[in-house]
Amino acid sequence: MNLEKIKQIQLNDGSFGPFHSMSYNSTFTTEKVLRRLMFLEIDKSNEVLYKILNYVEACLNRKIIIPDRVEKVIQWDNFIDLMFSSWLTIFDFPSEKKDLIKEKWANLITQSITNFGFDYDLYKDNYQKTFGKLQGKRVLDPTNFYVVTLVKDMLPIDKSSLYFDYILEKGIYYIYSDSLLIRPNDFNSNKTMYYLYALKLAATYKKDSLFLKEIEKWILSYRSQDGYWRLNKINTDGILFPQSGSWRSKINKLNDLKKYLESILNSIRS
Repeated sequence: MNLEKIKQIQLNDGSFGPFHSMSYNSTFTTEKVLRRLMFLEIDKSNEVLYKILNYVEACLNRKIIIPDRVEKVIQWDNFIDLMFSSWLTIFDFPSEKKDLIKEKWANLITQSITNFGFDYDLYKDNYQKTFGKLQGKRVLDPTNFYVVTLVKDMLPIDKSSLYFDYILEKGIYYIYSDSLLIRPNDFNSNKTMYYLYALKLAATYKKDSLFLKEIEKWILSYRSQDGYWRLNKINTDGILFPQSGSWRSKINKLNDLKKYLESILNSIRS
């Protein structure tokens, strides 16, 4: 899924039909395109992305209603507010409503962390104080992709460190749902590449982590002397890879893996 193809199928309103990737069994959704552009590290000044973000902001303000099926097991309006705000935050797109939602979620996460760590029961109570009684609906996962990307740099340092520990324990739903404390068995796999991206997101919450230092050593142990990672089992999926041209050219694959893994290393070192 390259930028030219994305541009060709973009609708006039900036969307790609359904929004949430889990809502429809569709090759393209607006969110899948956003994920692709996130992994490609495309800037909001890009014409295609800017048009999508304007659409997302309009959806957040309910000027546009997405065509997705309403999920009745959760508080739908709260979920889509979180989802839209997260994507606007990822690409640093201005929105007053987004800022209010960020503050609300940051307060919720902060208030759910005690001196002993993140308290899920306390979170569930605080969630209902913030968003209203559940009435049989599920609370949203406190370490899902949207929450983790939304409240970074908004928690007090001590709370941020404890939230990091909880993220490692639970994983990041929508990116890597298993515990991040347990490494995948095979480094040479697409699953591991998403595992590392989850750690990149988690790393924004804690500096000087001994666990991340061990992950750094693990990544470097697979690097060849010439600075490349030769990982023959990793395939293109149209979302994370490829990041440049076709992988029919071996040098494109080598360069993509090098760029990606060096980006991970920079994130977990900082």
